[in-house]
Amino acid sequence: MRFPIAWPFALISLVSSVAIAGQALAADAPGAGATSPAAPLSGPQWSQSALDENVFFFGGRFHSNWFWDSFWPVGVPYEGNYFLGAGYQKFLAHTDYGVSYGIETGLGLRVGADGTSQSSGEIWGGGVARLDGWTVLDNWHIAPSLTLGLSFVSAPIGIEAERAETAPKPVGMLVYMAPEVSLHALDTPNVEYFARIQHRSGGLGLIMNFDGSNAVTAGVRFKF
Repeated sequence: MRFPIAWPFALISLVSSVAIAGQALAADAPGAGATSPAAPLSGPQWSQSALDENVFFFGGRFHSNWFWDSFWPVGVPYEGNYFLGAGYQKFLAHTDYGVSYGIETGLGLRVGADGTSQSSGEIWGGGVARLDGWTVLDNWHIAPSLTLGLSFVSAPIGIEAERAETAPKPVGMLVYMAPEVSLHALDTPNVEYFARIQHRSGGLGLIMNFDGSNAVTAGVRFKF
């Protein structure tokens, strides 16, 4: 695997820092606070508000390259294996600097359709951090998020199964990571569409040095 395990945590910190800096700049802008003084920044607030829970459904295709290659999905060599999944999220902590934190769990079916791989099941759970995002093209809202946790599968699939033959440990339990970008119309905030990378690995030493499976997926989410 070609990336340090520290980078996802660094990414969350970077996103939070950018959001804090953006709010500070907005507060210092001319005219800002003309009607009322700027409110001080605060840490996570454990609260519940509208649309803090959601269920989502998604699917996609595995490829045989490494995690980073998933960000350029047009050029990767796709396998004949597919992923179908569903999950649940609940956001618990909201911050003044535009990042929300919550929990996620999900179930997946890894469909072995390449003639050599057996189908298998996956269950995962972990924490999720989501940036509030931005309004684009007047009527759409875009927001990135990152889920980190653990993944359990009944059997490896595709390139993961090949790599498992030389892995130093069993690959049934691995680190789960899912970067995501979501999009919804402003007049229907309870329904959003997203692109997501379904990734399993050994966490570069957290469990072992092992890049397991990577699937490029897309789906729909229903908030309530």
